[in-house]
Amino acid sequence: MNKTGSIVKTTLKTILPLIVLAGAVFGFSKMKRQPPKPREVNNDKALPVRTVPVEKHDGTFDFTVNGVVVPFREITLSAEVAGRIVKKADVFKAGRFVKKGTVLAEIFADDYDLEVKRLQKSHEQAQNNVKELKVEISNTQMLIEVAKEDLDLQQKNVARETRLRGTGAAAERELDEAKKAVLAARNSLLQYQNQSRLLSTRLARLESEAQRLALDLKKAELDLARTKIVAPISGVIVQDHIEADSYVTKGKEVAIIE
Repeated sequence: MNKTGSIVKTTLKTILPLIVLAGAVFGFSKMKRQPPKPREVNNDKALPVRTVPVEKHDGTFDFTVNGVVVPFREITLSAEVAGRIVKKADVFKAGRFVKKGTVLAEIFADDYDLEVKRLQKSHEQAQNNVKELKVEISNTQMLIEVAKEDLDLQQKNVARETRLRGTGAAAERELDEAKKAVLAARNSLLQYQNQSRLLSTRLARLESEAQRLALDLKKAELDLARTKIVAPISGVIVQDHIEADSYVTKGKEVAIIE
């Protein structure tokens, strides 16, 4: 009995899965052969439409969205010179939009303007000194040429007096005078040459001083221009840290623009 029951159970375990599988295949094939159910259209809910020709649009579209705005760039604007804020633009406030190049604030500029004028005068004087010295050097070169010609004439005179002295046609005193004239001409030439070298050295020093003053003047002009705090980009001011009549130091943060 127990043996017969075991055989029946084994048979059922083998046959039942096959029956279930066959039924699934039959059902799937029958569903596949059925045509799709037509879609019903409710004409009562159709909306009227209007067609218009396409037109070019200029300007912007305004729409509302949710999310977090991330700035493309964020610039920290700092004062490049020190001084008292004498003017702050009305647009220089947190939340306001500014265009690139807008003057946001002005620093007291009189001191910087006076420095520019002082250096302009000094540089102009240095350039005049250089010009005057170049004229003096040119005159000295002309004197050197004259001294060379004089020395050459005196040397020829000594040679002539020496020949005459050999023939007895000239006195020894005349020969000595001619030699003294040569020494005087040589000494004069040497003095002019030394003067020319000194003037050349002085010219190099004056030209260097003029160049230094030119650089100082350029720096002073830049500082004067920097008394105006200008927006470096177009954007929104998210922070402003200065007020009119307050004092700022060089490098002090004055605003953040996004």
